Amino acid sequence: MPIPSLVERRWTFPELPDSLAVARLRRELRLPEALCRLLVARGHGETESAKAFLRPHAGHLHQPALFAGMGDAVARIRRAINHGETILAHGDYDVDGICSTAIFVRALTMLGARVAPFVPHRLQDGYDL
Repeated sequence: MPIPSLVERRWTFPELPDSLAVARLRRELRLPEALCRLLVARGHGETESAKAFLRPHAGHLHQPALFAGMGDAVARIRRAINHGETILAHGDYDVDGICSTAIFVRALTMLGARVAPFVPHRLQDGYDL
C-alpha cells in the first residue's frame, strides 16, 4: 500500500491570532510579540489567563485521586511493598520518559519498594508496551 506523499495532502493552517489581543498582552505583560502570539493562539488571550499559564502553581494541578483507577493502583502498589514483591517500572526512552521513570523508581524506593526499572531499547524492543 503506497504512502501518500505530503504533496497529495491538503495542508490546513490555523488562523492567525487576533492582533489586538496580541498587542494588548504585549503591552500589559511586557512580553515578546512571538510569545504573545503563541499565548493567544493557544487560548490565553486574556491577561489573567496568560499569567496563570506562564506562572502556574500547585493549585492548578489535577488532583491525582481523580484519575480513573487511581485507588486500585495505589492499593496494588501498597500490597506489593507490604509483601516484598518487585514492581516493574516500565519507562520510555525519550527524555521525559527517562526522567519520569527515574522519579518513579526513586519515589517507590523511598517508600520501601523493590523496583526494577525497564526502559526499552528503541530499535530492539520497539515502540509500544
